Parts: sequence; structure tokens; C-alpha cells
Amino acid sequence: MLKAEWGDRYIEMLDLVSDADGTVMVFSKDHKYLSQDCKHLSKGGAEFYADAIDFSTIFN
Repeated sequence: MLKAEWGDRYIEMLDLVSDADGTVMVFSKDHKYLSQDCKHLSKGGAEFYADAIDFSTIFN
């Protein structure tokens, strides 16, 4: 529903950390936890997403 509403500006967060087989990363490339409880981002997870998201597609 939200993807339909937001279109190209919608960010599927799991797509950024999943491979083609659907395996979800637990650690960033610099070996930091993305989330320690699967509900909240760790500092390393927040840094990962900040680098992975193309914010120009949202705010332009």
C-alpha cells in the first residue's frame, strides 16, 4: 500500500540488505551489527543505511 502511494520515493529497507536468495545481512561490510534486536538499527546499521540510500530520489 505504501509503495503504491509513494512510488519511486518508497524505500524497501530489506532490499538494501538482502541478496538475490533473500538472505538478510546481519553485519555491515566493516563487520558491525546492522541491528542487535531486529527492531532497531545499531549505530553501524544507521551508518550503513545512510550510505546505501540515494536520498536524491526522495527529496528532488
